[in-house]
Amino acid sequence: MIYKGLLRNVVIMLTLFLNVNIGLASELDCNHPTTPTEELFCDNNRKSDEEKNEQIFFAIVAFTAIGWVWNKFFRRRCPECKSTKYSIISKKELDRYRQAKEVTERTSNGKTKTRHIQVTYVINKYDFICDNCGKPWSEEVREEK
Repeated sequence: MIYKGLLRNVVIMLTLFLNVNIGLASELDCNHPTTPTEELFCDNNRKSDEEKNEQIFFAIVAFTAIGWVWNKFFRRRCPECKSTKYSIISKKELDRYRQAKEVTERTSNGKTKTRHIQVTYVINKYDFICDNCGKPWSEEVREEK
């Protein structure tokens, strides 16, 4: 009988410290905890739920803010009417060249290593037409192949 209570407290403490929810949490009545260990476990679960809700809220706010900034300042728009509805008429390769690029990689032992590799870059000319006002325009874009 004593071993069962001791074993239960040990499992609750391990669950608390490892932050792993095993089937024992469903057996606990957090409205009426009977031991200090159960009180500590229930308090920690409530705090972690509140922290998780705060983290989810801030993640949603951050993604919304990033999406708004991208749409407002970085998205391609028609130079005439500022519409984001356009079609690509043609794509033409203007230039192709090779250039060294610095790459940082992580090794299997956790260290990082920097090395230089050769990369092919292509400069493409895109011709667009606005679906809203019909104005054509073109842009040159450097892309890595």
